[in-house]
Amino acid sequence: MIDSKTIIESSNLEAKGFFLKNESYCNIDLPHYINFEELLNSLKNDIAGRSLKDICFDFRNKKPKDIEQINHILLANKDGLFAWRPLMLLHPVIYVLLVNLITTDNNWNIIVDKFNNTRDDISDKIKCISLPVISLSDEKDKAAQIDKWWHEVEQKSIQLALDYNNITHIDLTNCYGSIYTHSIPWAIHGKDECKANLNLNRDQRIYMFGDDIDDLIRSASYGQTNGIPQGSILMDFIAEIVLNYLDSEIYKELSNIECKIIRYRDDYRVFTHNEIDSLKVLKIISEVTAKQGLKLNEKKTKISNEIIKDSLKPDKWKYIDCLDCKNKRQRFQKHLLLIYNLSLEFPNSGSVRKELLFFYKKLNKIRVLNEDILVLISIVTNIALKNPSTYPVSSAIISKLLSFIDETEQELVLDKIIKKFDSIPNTGLVDIWLQRITISSESFKTKEFNEKLCDIILKNETNESLWDVSWLKPSLSSIIKDTTIIDDSEIENLPPVIEINEINLFRIHSIE
Repeated sequence: MIDSKTIIESSNLEAKGFFLKNESYCNIDLPHYINFEELLNSLKNDIAGRSLKDICFDFRNKKPKDIEQINHILLANKDGLFAWRPLMLLHPVIYVLLVNLITTDNNWNIIVDKFNNTRDDISDKIKCISLPVISLSDEKDKAAQIDKWWHEVEQKSIQLALDYNNITHIDLTNCYGSIYTHSIPWAIHGKDECKANLNLNRDQRIYMFGDDIDDLIRSASYGQTNGIPQGSILMDFIAEIVLNYLDSEIYKELSNIECKIIRYRDDYRVFTHNEIDSLKVLKIISEVTAKQGLKLNEKKTKISNEIIKDSLKPDKWKYIDCLDCKNKRQRFQKHLLLIYNLSLEFPNSGSVRKELLFFYKKLNKIRVLNEDILVLISIVTNIALKNPSTYPVSSAIISKLLSFIDETEQELVLDKIIKKFDSIPNTGLVDIWLQRITISSESFKTKEFNEKLCDIILKNETNESLWDVSWLKPSLSSIIKDTTIIDDSEIENLPPVIEINEINLFRIHSIE
């Protein structure tokens, strides 16, 4: 298991440094030459000790919550059609204000105590595994998070088949998009205390920093009270504050039911001795979460008496069933077709990504390929089209396959790939990875894409095209305009073929 610790085992200063890391601000898989850390640290120094009102150019007449497009949204198509997922690059000034607020010594201690007290109170029945983790090894934080999930969710679930007879999978629909922002201070300070405090005269009210967290999130969301932005570990942590509060409310209703619950973010695994108890727990979780405006995903809610079978995701069983296919992988086309078939049955699954990575590692060792390259490129492109989580590794495979054909043909093929993705809506994320393929070539590096980040990489736009700065005082707007988020030296040294260290999450070992 990768050596790591949860965020609440850290000091406030460690937590602050963790949240200001590039990977914490943006947990979306982007090429490594896009890096927001210098910008965040520049803002940190200028914003220190200042409130939202202090940094506004004209707080009375122009507040950030009055600006609809204050953040940058990366759009990822989900199915090759019209389903899409918005990934937020939160306005860096609001992000840093949130980090500063949460990680003051006093505020951090209150949050940590709340988590620890809840954990102590409910540990006999409910265990949360999804708090952000900090890697203490050479592995990335994200790798440590996945490793923790594998050991403490999947493997622990199989263990519990010794003690229980039933497993119930419960998933919340659109959890982040449904969180009521006023529930954040309730989760930190107590719902009754917050409401009582609000009813006092202004000069009698006690300061509750949870209200400021609520206000800052609404400032980044056009004033809306429903939903928190998705795309950063900081927002994962804020969601955990609310879900931790729900854990304690659920626990209060479980006194007469013998069960174990493992929660990873908005996914609950409930272990009971019989189906009657499973239904009781399902009803409790449904009712408690509904009070906060959260709904269960009926399609992903399931009661089963096959704990071992249902402890693993269906795509993993399919992957295990196909292990004998490894002996049939002499031909690359046959291997890709197997992956394509797997992706149709289990789109965006971990097994599809894992198998593509396995394919890439094998392909990358090849110097001469006696197969139809255009057929292979076509299959990979169509896998990526409906599986946005595979964009990085699919791009790496395409970059390697392009290296087997001459430059004139490369341009024709690239144009076909770009046109293929242009035919579907909301492809900002794939634009970035297609640009990674082209930008290392002098012949193709100026190809244009619709995503604004691509224009910044080519120096056709500045950072203010991503984030509105009109509400900020000049000193802060200048920092956003003048601080680069693109490492030009990295781009200058990029090889035409995307290397394994650009896309492989685990540095030391892979989880099987």
